[in-house]
Amino acid sequence: MGMKVRSVWPAPARPPEDAELIFLSWRAECVDPNEFRDWAIVVPIIAVISYESPTFLDHAINIGCTSMVTTPIRAAGLLSTIVMATHLHRHQRQQNDRIKRLEQKVTGMRQLAEAKAIIMRMKDVHEAQAYEILRSQAMAKRIPIEDVCSSVIQANDLFSEMASKKRNPV
Repeated sequence: MGMKVRSVWPAPARPPEDAELIFLSWRAECVDPNEFRDWAIVVPIIAVISYESPTFLDHAINIGCTSMVTTPIRAAGLLSTIVMATHLHRHQRQQNDRIKRLEQKVTGMRQLAEAKAIIMRMKDVHEAQAYEILRSQAMAKRIPIEDVCSSVIQANDLFSEMASKKRNPV
């Protein structure tokens, strides 16, 4: 299969930089699942367990293992385990990236709505006109509209704070 194999003990704080797949073996009473949880984000982990017990299964799930094999490890089924683990890990990463992009989009939409409200209040214009003002500024400066919205919101916050200090000097 062309894989480089390396055995590491004790377990390092981070997975090795060049790791493409990790087989992780442990004794249930000796491992804190939180110790390896961040590893599963970076690289697929296959749990190597001595027997199927609820404790081992729970630890493997909490760590984020994408597959499991029992000892003694046999060649039969190992390839399918590796393929499934790497496929599931890639799919999880794609889904996490998609969720992150959608969250950013929702944040951008909230900022756009807030910036439009500020422009509408300050310039006494309709929503479509406020959007056109923001869009034209973004195009003129060749920056994303989200950046223009952030600037409008920050400026509004700054001027609102300054106005409140003027009215209520400390």
